[in-house]
Amino acid sequence: MVDEQIHLTTKIKEKTYDVKSPIRLKCLVRKQITENLTILDLLESGLKKEIFLGRVYYIIYENFYDVCIENKDGKAFEIDSGRYGMTVIEVNNEVELNYELEKILLLQELPLITIEDNERFLSSGERLTLKVLGAQR
Repeated sequence: MVDEQIHLTTKIKEKTYDVKSPIRLKCLVRKQITENLTILDLLESGLKKEIFLGRVYYIIYENFYDVCIENKDGKAFEIDSGRYGMTVIEVNNEVELNYELEKILLLQELPLITIEDNERFLSSGERLTLKVLGAQR
Protein backbone atom coordinates (compact mmCIF):
# COMPACT_ATOMS: atom_id res chain seq x y z
CA MET A 1 0.00 0.00 0.00
CA VAL A 2 2.87 2.38 0.76
CA ASP A 3 4.47 1.67 -2.65
CA GLU A 4 1.14 2.39 -4.32
CA GLN A 5 0.82 5.66 -2.40
CA ILE A 6 4.32 6.71 -3.48
CA HIS A 7 3.40 5.92 -7.07
CA LEU A 8 0.18 7.94 -6.82
CA THR A 9 1.96 10.89 -5.21
CA THR A 10 4.54 10.88 -7.99
CA LYS A 11 1.81 10.56 -10.60
CA ILE A 12 0.00 13.59 -9.17
CA LYS A 13 2.88 15.79 -10.38
CA GLU A 14 2.06 14.96 -13.99
CA LYS A 15 0.56 17.80 -16.02
CA THR A 16 -1.86 15.65 -18.01
CA TYR A 17 -4.87 13.50 -17.18
CA ASP A 18 -5.84 10.60 -19.43
CA VAL A 19 -9.47 9.56 -19.85
CA LYS A 20 -9.45 6.15 -21.53
CA SER A 21 -13.18 5.99 -22.20
CA PRO A 22 -15.90 8.62 -21.77
CA ILE A 23 -16.95 9.23 -18.17
CA ARG A 24 -20.67 9.71 -17.63
CA LEU A 25 -21.62 11.64 -14.53
CA LYS A 26 -24.74 11.73 -12.41
CA CYS A 27 -25.46 14.96 -10.56
CA LEU A 28 -26.05 14.52 -6.83
CA VAL A 29 -26.34 18.14 -5.80
CA ARG A 30 -26.58 21.46 -7.62
CA LYS A 31 -25.57 24.52 -5.61
CA GLN A 32 -25.43 28.20 -6.41
CA ILE A 33 -21.86 29.39 -6.75
CA THR A 34 -22.28 31.41 -3.53
CA GLU A 35 -23.52 28.38 -1.53
CA ASN A 36 -21.21 26.09 0.39
CA LEU A 37 -21.47 22.35 0.04
CA THR A 38 -22.02 20.53 3.33
CA ILE A 39 -21.74 16.90 4.30
CA LEU A 40 -25.52 16.88 4.80
CA ASP A 41 -26.00 17.83 1.15
CA LEU A 42 -24.08 14.71 0.15
CA LEU A 43 -25.70 12.40 2.70
CA GLU A 44 -29.17 13.42 1.49
CA SER A 45 -28.33 11.94 -1.93
CA GLY A 46 -28.53 8.47 -0.36
CA LEU A 47 -25.28 7.32 -2.00
CA LYS A 48 -22.98 7.25 1.01
CA LYS A 49 -20.64 4.50 -0.20
CA GLU A 50 -20.22 5.98 -3.68
CA ILE A 51 -19.45 9.43 -2.29
CA PHE A 52 -16.89 8.41 0.28
CA LEU A 53 -15.17 5.61 -1.64
CA GLY A 54 -15.52 6.88 -5.18
CA ARG A 55 -14.27 9.84 -7.11
CA VAL A 56 -16.29 13.05 -6.74
CA TYR A 57 -16.47 15.48 -9.66
CA TYR A 58 -17.35 19.16 -9.43
CA ILE A 59 -18.51 20.76 -12.66
CA ILE A 60 -18.25 24.51 -12.13
CA TYR A 61 -20.34 26.90 -14.23
CA GLU A 62 -20.69 30.67 -13.98
CA ASN A 63 -23.58 30.77 -11.49
CA PHE A 64 -23.74 27.23 -10.08
CA TYR A 65 -21.80 24.01 -9.66
CA ASP A 66 -22.80 20.36 -9.82
CA VAL A 67 -21.44 17.70 -7.50
CA CYS A 68 -21.33 14.43 -9.45
CA ILE A 69 -20.22 10.82 -9.33
CA GLU A 70 -19.49 8.36 -12.13
CA ASN A 71 -22.58 6.52 -13.29
CA LYS A 72 -23.11 4.55 -16.52
CA ASP A 73 -26.63 5.92 -16.72
CA GLY A 74 -25.53 9.43 -15.77
CA LYS A 75 -26.98 12.23 -17.84
CA ALA A 76 -25.68 15.35 -16.11
CA PHE A 77 -22.33 15.60 -17.85
CA GLU A 78 -19.95 13.52 -19.93
CA ILE A 79 -16.18 13.83 -20.01
CA ASP A 80 -14.92 12.77 -23.43
CA SER A 81 -12.05 10.33 -23.75
CA GLY A 82 -8.64 11.82 -24.45
CA ARG A 83 -5.71 13.54 -22.78
CA TYR A 84 -6.41 16.72 -20.82
CA GLY A 85 -4.16 19.35 -19.39
CA MET A 86 -4.31 19.20 -15.59
CA THR A 87 -3.63 21.54 -12.72
CA VAL A 88 -3.42 20.13 -9.21
CA ILE A 89 -4.42 22.40 -6.36
CA GLU A 90 -4.16 21.76 -2.63
CA VAL A 91 -6.09 23.99 -0.26
CA ASN A 92 -6.80 24.27 3.45
CA ASN A 93 -9.99 26.31 3.31
CA GLU A 94 -12.64 27.91 1.12
CA VAL A 95 -10.70 31.18 0.75
CA GLU A 96 -7.71 29.30 -0.69
CA LEU A 97 -9.99 27.25 -2.95
CA ASN A 98 -11.65 30.35 -4.40
CA TYR A 99 -8.27 32.01 -4.93
CA GLU A 100 -6.84 28.98 -6.77
CA LEU A 101 -9.94 28.55 -8.92
CA GLU A 102 -9.93 32.25 -9.84
CA LYS A 103 -6.30 31.89 -11.03
CA ILE A 104 -7.28 28.95 -13.21
CA LEU A 105 -10.30 30.81 -14.61
CA LEU A 106 -7.94 33.46 -16.00
CA LEU A 107 -6.57 30.78 -18.32
CA GLN A 108 -9.56 28.48 -18.91
CA GLU A 109 -13.17 28.72 -19.95
CA LEU A 110 -16.16 27.37 -18.05
CA PRO A 111 -17.25 24.80 -17.18
CA LEU A 112 -14.30 23.72 -15.04
CA ILE A 113 -14.07 19.99 -14.50
CA THR A 114 -12.66 19.39 -11.04
CA ILE A 115 -11.96 15.98 -9.52
CA GLU A 116 -11.59 15.42 -5.79
CA ASP A 117 -8.48 13.36 -5.24
CA ASN A 118 -9.55 10.50 -2.98
CA GLU A 119 -6.48 8.49 -4.03
CA ARG A 120 -4.28 10.18 -1.43
CA PHE A 121 -5.51 8.04 1.46
CA LEU A 122 -2.40 8.51 3.59
CA SER A 123 -2.73 12.29 3.75
CA SER A 124 -3.51 13.98 7.04
CA GLY A 125 -6.96 15.00 5.87
CA GLU A 126 -6.28 18.65 6.62
CA ARG A 127 -5.85 19.61 2.96
CA LEU A 128 -8.15 19.06 0.02
CA THR A 129 -6.46 18.03 -3.21
CA LEU A 130 -8.28 18.69 -6.47
CA LYS A 131 -7.36 17.98 -10.09
CA VAL A 132 -8.68 20.65 -12.44
CA LEU A 133 -8.87 19.47 -16.04
CA GLY A 134 -7.89 21.87 -18.76
CA ALA A 135 -8.17 21.80 -22.52
CA GLN A 136 -8.14 18.47 -24.30
CA ARG A 137 -4.78 17.81 -26.02
